Order: sequence, then structure tokens, then C-alpha cells
Amino acid sequence: LMSSFYIPPAGTTSKQAKNRQKREKKRLRNQTFQNQYPPFDGAKTAIIHHIDKETSISLIDSLIRKANRTSRYTIDTEGQRGTNEPALLQIEFVDKSTSPTVIIVEFLHLPLPSSTLFNKIQTLLSTIFDDGNDFLAWGNGRQELSEFINYGLFPLPPKDNFDDVQQHFRTWYN
Repeated sequence: LMSSFYIPPAGTTSKQAKNRQKREKKRLRNQTFQNQYPPFDGAKTAIIHHIDKETSISLIDSLIRKANRTSRYTIDTEGQRGTNEPALLQIEFVDKSTSPTVIIVEFLHLPLPSSTLFNKIQTLLSTIFDDGNDFLAWGNGRQELSEFINYGLFPLPPKDNFDDVQQHFRTWYN
């Protein structure tokens, strides 16, 4: 059993002693966490689908069915390198019972707006961005999504449906 008082070995500088004490405190905290919580099981491999002009309608139909059973998503957006034009929308279907499904919508490679595939993609994204669903994002997800509204593929959900994980992260890890 370790004492809560640390006595450094002779000849140790105060800085070395403080560093050693910090390491020991961290080790004890990690040991406590290991005893309290089960280890992370990242065994479920994500299924990733790229959505663009080459995507099959049957895949989109399957994703629409999954979206109808899902009410929570994580989202992230990326701009085109150089121009920062809205380019990618990454959406993870949060479902604890199955392997994670991630779709990456490639806005610069979508089918023509008059096509059946475009309409199916629109249905998929409108289902995902329904007012009844919740979204996790790193930063202001609603603001990031607003950059994609001009494509006419989905409505912008109310701001109350978004949770900025970055705000929680600061309190969890500071």
C-alpha cells in the first residue's frame, strides 16, 4: 500500500521530485480508472460508404431505411483544399447495436440535380437532417452545415438539435 506522502530519493532536485510525484499520481489515477471501467472495445469496424454520382440507388435505399431507424448522428464537414468551398459531409449513424455506418457525401461529385439518384440522395439527407434527430459535432455543427444548404439537398435542423462536443471535451480533459 502506497502512502499519499512521497519522499524523493537523496540527491533528487525539487523539479525531478515534482515530476516523479506527478507521474506517480497519474499512474494511480489510471489504475483507478482501469479498476472502475471495462476496457474500450473498438472491435466493431466502421462500414464506410462514399456518396457521389457513381453510388447505386439500392445502396441509397438501404441507407434511407437505416436512417429511418436512427435518431443520433455525428457530423463533420470539410472544405475543398485551396478554395474552402464546401466539399465533404461526413455522417456517422450512431447505433450501438450494429457496426458504425459512415457516409461521406462528396458534394463536388454529385449527380445532376434532375437525376433519380440526386433525388434519392436528397431523400437520404432530408431523413437524416429531420427535426426529430440529434447531431454531435466538433464545434458549431449547424454553422458548418449551413455552408451546404445551397445544394438544396436537406433542410437545416434547429440549433437545439446540435451538441458541440468540443465544449464537453474541454471540461472532461482540462
